[in-house]
Amino acid sequence: MYTDGFNKFKTLEELFSESSSCFSVMPEMLEFAITLTQKYGLPIGHGLTRVVWNTNKGHVFKVPRCDKGSLDNSWESSISIEQTEKYEEGYAKTKSFLVNDYLVCIAEHITIASNSEIEKVFGKIPDWTYFIDCQQVGFDKKGFLKAYDFA
Repeated sequence: MYTDGFNKFKTLEELFSESSSCFSVMPEMLEFAITLTQKYGLPIGHGLTRVVWNTNKGHVFKVPRCDKGSLDNSWESSISIEQTEKYEEGYAKTKSFLVNDYLVCIAEHITIASNSEIEKVFGKIPDWTYFIDCQQVGFDKKGFLKAYDFA
């Protein structure tokens, strides 16, 4: 059984067939999901529209579960802000590619940070983080604060 701490799914098949949160599920992505699981292990988490695998080499794959997940990947892949200060607004670096005509995103791995961890580093929470959905921010390998889920 797979769990991400919030939801439990008996199999990847169930994860890619549950349609309650998606406009139209994409069972055709299941084969790619199985390949990622064989190579990298179980997903590290999922949201309403995407499932995420950690490569353990500094990147994560964000695989869409539905059409909106593919749109989310398109949006995240289009954002690029070059940071000069570690507390400035920043986003995980991303690239995208097609699998079965759906957009998959590969993004730099960001280590999740709590508000107390951010305050410890910067003395306060940067204002821009409040505009990121659920304040999904953390640190990259160089210590820059970045959003890791901003679609």
